[in-house]
Amino acid sequence: MSYVKNSTGGKILAVTQAIIDRVDSQSVSSGGTWNPTIPNVGSAGQYFGLTVSPIRADSKILFQGFVMASCPDAGTIMMILRKDGSDITEALGTNVSSRRPCHSAGYTPSGTTASCVSLPINYLMPLSSATPFEFHIELAHESGSTRTMYINRSSGDTDNNKFGRYVSVFTATEFLS
Repeated sequence: MSYVKNSTGGKILAVTQAIIDRVDSQSVSSGGTWNPTIPNVGSAGQYFGLTVSPIRADSKILFQGFVMASCPDAGTIMMILRKDGSDITEALGTNVSSRRPCHSAGYTPSGTTASCVSLPINYLMPLSSATPFEFHIELAHESGSTRTMYINRSSGDTDNNKFGRYVSVFTATEFLS
C-alpha cells in the first residue's frame, strides 16, 4: 500500500465518459455472476462499461462513476471491476478466503420493488501499454437462490412516478503524474 504525501498535479491527456441509460436484467443463480452487456448497441456483446484508448503507455487512468442496480430480496449486490473480461484484482478486496472479492456493494431492501442502489466506482490504474481495452463490470448477489438482477431500473418498473429510470456513468481520466 502506498500513500501520496506531497503531489504536484499531473497533465490530463484524455477524458472518456459513457453515460448508459439502457435497462437490462438477468436471472443469476446463487453464487453466480452476471457480466452485463449494453443492450441494443451497434456492436453486439459490448460490455457494460466503456472502451478506453490510452494515449501513452506510461500514464495512469482514474476510473470514476457508478452503476445503478437492483435485486429484490437478494440483500447485497456486489460489483467487480473488470478489464477485457478479466477481474482487475488490484481493484478488489483481498484476504477473501471463501468470500467474493469485490470493488463495492450496495443493499436492496427486502420486499420493495421501487428501490435501486448506486454502486460506486473509484480506481486508479497504472498502464503498461497504450493498447485500447474495455473497462466494465460484473455483478453478483448474496441470495442463496436464483434472483433477477436489474440495471438502471428497479424490479417493479411500473409506469408511474413512484418508479425511476436511471443512468450508470463511467468516466476514465488519463493523466501523466
